[in-house]
Amino acid sequence: MAVLGSRCCQPLRPGFPLWRHGRLLRASGVAAAVMLVLASSLCISQQLVYVPPSKAELVHKSDAMMTRVKQVADLEDKLIPPETAYKFVEKGGALLIDVRTKLQIMGQSKGITFASALVNPLDKWITDGVPPSSVQGRTVILGCTSGLKSTLAWEFLQELDDLDIDAYVIDGGFEAWRTAGLPTDLVYLGSRRSA
Repeated sequence: MAVLGSRCCQPLRPGFPLWRHGRLLRASGVAAAVMLVLASSLCISQQLVYVPPSKAELVHKSDAMMTRVKQVADLEDKLIPPETAYKFVEKGGALLIDVRTKLQIMGQSKGITFASALVNPLDKWITDGVPPSSVQGRTVILGCTSGLKSTLAWEFLQELDDLDIDAYVIDGGFEAWRTAGLPTDLVYLGSRRSA
């Protein structure tokens, strides 16, 4: 996988979908090899194409996730401590999003999430091809268990220049938030209440 800025370009491989003039192309054998060589050279010489995280890259602390997170560039000034994130939300009106699924929240943090957080999984953004509409034109704070999945969500949002989103990642995720003694909420499959 190659990286340019925060943009991640996956090398094309046989069976990998390739878009051309609005049409999805798939090929195998010699045709695939020719398409791979042409597409790869275009990707390197002209513009890298963002590829959203795969299902394997969304598995918490998997090798695939760790590799992908290491390739995300330009995050330094967008990685903020939990206390700063809390101030952004409480005083600045930033939107706090927990990008884990409810099942991940149940399993990874015993059903507890950041206080005032909107639970909206990155998995859904990838399936839908867009984040929730509530992020448009907003300052957004992204959180997950340890900061890995929220880093991938930040990368996803960087590809949406037209939505005017100022996104940040909570350094250390929910683990650091809780260690800092910041407010939390319980998440239930149907609703949420303060913890």
